[in-house]
Amino acid sequence: MKKLFLTTVCFFAMIGALSASPFLVCDCQDNVEQYVVNMDGAIAIVDASDGAGTSMVCTNGQKRLSYDVGSISDGNHHVEVKAKNKWGESVAVPFDFSKTLPGEITGIGLSAD
Repeated sequence: MKKLFLTTVCFFAMIGALSASPFLVCDCQDNVEQYVVNMDGAIAIVDASDGAGTSMVCTNGQKRLSYDVGSISDGNHHVEVKAKNKWGESVAVPFDFSKTLPGEITGIGLSAD
């Protein structure tokens, strides 16, 4: 019975972890048509005009970046993001972060508390 309970808890914990993706976001911006995301040297163009998926429409025609980074590899990452429209691109804004998984669980047992 204990094994079934632990297996069920672990199963639902894994499902929750897989469905929760972190997103790279910015504040709402005026005059943006696209965002240029350079993550570890790989460039992605994010269309800000569709208002779905990778970008979000704010009020008054403003747009903000919402870029899914849930499937990236473990370790340190360097990102630079630029806003873009028909007139050109903004300066690149850098952002560094690390994807680190938790370590192995220790000290597991039962308690009367």
